[in-house]
This record gives sequence, structure tokens and C-alpha cells, in this order.
Amino acid sequence: MAGKLPLLLSDAFGIPSDGLTLVISIVAAYPVAVIARWLPKGSRLVQELYSVVTTVAILVSCFGWTYYLNYLAATVYSYSISRAFRGQKWAPILVHCTALLHLSYYHLQNQVFGKLEDFENNDVTAPFMVLTIRMSSYAWSLYDGTRSPDSLPSSLASRAIVSQPSLLSYMGYTHFFCGLITGPAFDYNVVEKFVTGQRASASERLPNCFVWIQFVPPRVSILRPLLESIAVLAGYAIGHFALGSFSFHHCLTAEFKSWNLASKFLYVYVAGFAHRLKYYLGWQLSEVVCTISGISFNGIDKDGKPLWDRAVQLRFLDLELATNPRDYIDSWNVHTAMWLKNFVYLRFTKRVVDKETGKSVEVPSNFANLATFVSSAFWHGFFLGYYVFFVSGFPLTLFAKSVRRAFRPFFLPPSPFARFKPQYDALTFVATHLCLNYLAVSYILLQYEKIFVAYSAMYFAWHIGLIGGLLVLKGLGVEQAMVALQRKMGLLKVRKGEMNDGEGSNKTD
Repeated sequence: MAGKLPLLLSDAFGIPSDGLTLVISIVAAYPVAVIARWLPKGSRLVQELYSVVTTVAILVSCFGWTYYLNYLAATVYSYSISRAFRGQKWAPILVHCTALLHLSYYHLQNQVFGKLEDFENNDVTAPFMVLTIRMSSYAWSLYDGTRSPDSLPSSLASRAIVSQPSLLSYMGYTHFFCGLITGPAFDYNVVEKFVTGQRASASERLPNCFVWIQFVPPRVSILRPLLESIAVLAGYAIGHFALGSFSFHHCLTAEFKSWNLASKFLYVYVAGFAHRLKYYLGWQLSEVVCTISGISFNGIDKDGKPLWDRAVQLRFLDLELATNPRDYIDSWNVHTAMWLKNFVYLRFTKRVVDKETGKSVEVPSNFANLATFVSSAFWHGFFLGYYVFFVSGFPLTLFAKSVRRAFRPFFLPPSPFARFKPQYDALTFVATHLCLNYLAVSYILLQYEKIFVAYSAMYFAWHIGLIGGLLVLKGLGVEQAMVALQRKMGLLKVRKGEMNDGEGSNKTD
């Protein structure tokens, strides 16, 4: 479903049109972001019209008019429902569900009529994936604006939309050019502050967050992001040249099957990193566009320096050096994770007061986990591999938490074994990365036959290991015995205070 521009360039250079679509859409956003910097600050009409016109041009050029008209119809529909039934809880639920169903149409179109071997380059679903997040988060935030702030967690109260925006303002949000294809899908209040030139927060220390000249001379502010883009492209080129031959599809070969298990795990680890490079490329280039426009400004740090991290989609070092699955997952596709947390998970929790701390906390229900899983699955698509990956992640999460509760306090002060914490961290690092890259095989291969062949070649090792580990820790009571030992050694305070690091935290922006 490529537009005329990708087809013309494809014919001219002999490059697949689907692969060009993503590149063109991101590159086109660079000059758009540069021009946006010099538009009148605080002129809402100019800013919103500029976003709508430029996004229409990008989507029509890359995907065609029929695609854009579907995009526009979804925008108008979601706005109408949210406006007409504002204050009704079922309204954001309806918008959320219909947005996912609309996105599912494109997922199924890709799955049924697309070329599976080129599925990763067929990015027709990308804009609708971002639009789904924007429409869903807007509908819920508008509903939250009718509720008492005291009844909302802080992460939701800051996102609440108090006054009903106009249709043009809403279109300026859904058509906002930054993150149009690869994200991030900013909250409505963030984009509104951008187009109106409001301050980033109530703090008097914060200068106007969208007047770059107050921070850095214009020459540096434009040149630096462009140099970052060149560095990102160079890094990707080097990584692709060095690791391009590593592929999960090699797991289907007789050669891979003949290797020993350790070699297979090592190969899958490297192939996983090589595959993630293309995600790093898209997200980093998109982040640079946000930096050029100014919307990535996120306040002032303790040293008085401006922070430009609002558009961060991944935390590279935190992910690649993670020592537990939670840190790994929290560092990947950050804004999508925040959407699932704030606008799906927290919608099915109950606020209670913690007896020990006296603070209000969110207690999840079983339906909260189910709704989050279903929304994430629908958002990604309907290939079996996605569901195998997400379902496999459930025992991994349980096992990691159990191991952490049972053993981590023994390697923290004042435990006599605290000196062995580096060895403990090294062991958990290896286990985390080998296991997650192993599970990612299903996410990439997608089809049942391929997934079965690949996991058979590795003897379903991590699946068996995770289930067996849970049976030992939970079923045989090893975790409970370790906690009892911690109590005798006086380590329970360490466990309560330090165990949440990387385990139970829910990061927000």
C-alpha cells in the first residue's frame, strides 16, 4: 500500500518500496521539524494547521489517499464519541476498542495479503499503531478531566484534559508530525503546551521550553541533532555490516541444529542484538526529529541544565546491560509501555491505602492483567509468534520475581555474602539476556512451523527451565524457605527496601 513517491524511487533505484516508506516518512519529518521551530510561538491556529497539512502530505505521499481518508475517519469518529459522551466511562472504552479493531484491519491485511518474508519492512500499520495510542490516551484523559483529581493517581491527574478541545486542536494532536510513524505518541497535554508555547511546568526555574535560543545558540541547536542523526546512521551501518549475517532464520537450518546448546544460545543472543539495531535506528532518528522541533524538552535537571529526554523510546544501556527482565522491558518501547500502564492497566485497579506506608497504592485485578495482555496483543498483530512470545513472558516474569525475592537479599548489605553481588549480577545478566533473546525467536519467526523447528533445535530449553524453576521455587517451597532464612539473618528490611529496584517499579514520564 505504498504511495506514489516510494514507488517512483523504487523504480528508479531498484529498492523495495515498502522498505523505503519508513525511511522517507522519517526523513521528511526533518525539514518539517526545522520549519516548525520558527513558527510563531503561542499561535495555536498556525501550529495546528501546520501539523495537519504536513502530516497529510507525508501520509498521502507515502501511503496514498485511501489510507489517509481512513486515518481521518478514525480521527473524526474518536473525537465525536469522546465529545458527545464526555464523562461516561464507556466512551473511552469504546474509543479504545474500536481503535484497536481498526488497527486490526491493517494487521490482518498485512497478514493475509502481505508478503510474510518482507513483513518487517511492510510498515503500513505503523502510523495507525501510533494513532491508536493517541486516540485511546486522549479519550481516557478527557474522561479523567471530569473526575476529581484526588481520585486519580498522579500519573493520570497530570494527563487529565479539563476543557473540551476543538476538532482542529484534536486533529493537530492526532496529526502531530513528531513521532508520526515510529512514535513516541505524546499525550495531548504535552502537544498542547508545545503548540501554545506554555511552560513545561509550574516551576519558575523553567524557561519557555520551546524557545531554544534561551538554552543554546540556534546554530548549535540545529547542528547537534543533525550530527546525532549522522552518528546513529553510522552506528547502524557499522552494526549491520558486522552483524548483518546473523539472523533468527538461521535457527531453521541443519547447521544450527548440529551445534551444541551453548553455541545456539550465543548465536541467538547476537542475532537478537542485530535485529534490534533497526528498531534503535528508527526510534533514535525519530527522537532527533523531536529534539529539533523542541517538544522533547523535559525540564531542568538539578544542575540547571535542560533535559531533552521526553521523546526517549528506548534506554540503550539500561536495556543491553539489564540484570533482570523488568529493567529490560522497562527500557524498551518506553512510551507504548506507559500507554498500556496508564490507559489500560490502571483502568482496572483499585486504590487502597498501604497499612505500612500510609500511601495510596494501586491493587491490580486479574482482569487488569488480561486487558493489558489483550490490548498489547491486538496492537502488535495476530501472528501466532506474538502470542507465543507474550505468553512465554508470563512464566519468565514470575520466575524472575521469585528468584529475586529468594536470593537477592543475600547479596546486599548487611549480608555476609554481599561481596559476591558482582557475581550474582553477572549471572542474572547472562540468564536475562539469553532467555529473552531465546523467547524473541517466536516474535520474529511468527509462524508456528518455524517457531516449532527453532525451539526444537534448542530443545525448548528455556521454556522447560522456567516451568521447572517455578515448580522448585514455588511448588517445593524453596522461595518460602529462603525468605524464612532471610528473616533469621535480619535481611527482611533489605528485601522490602531494595527488592523493588527493577522489579516492581512502574516508570512514568
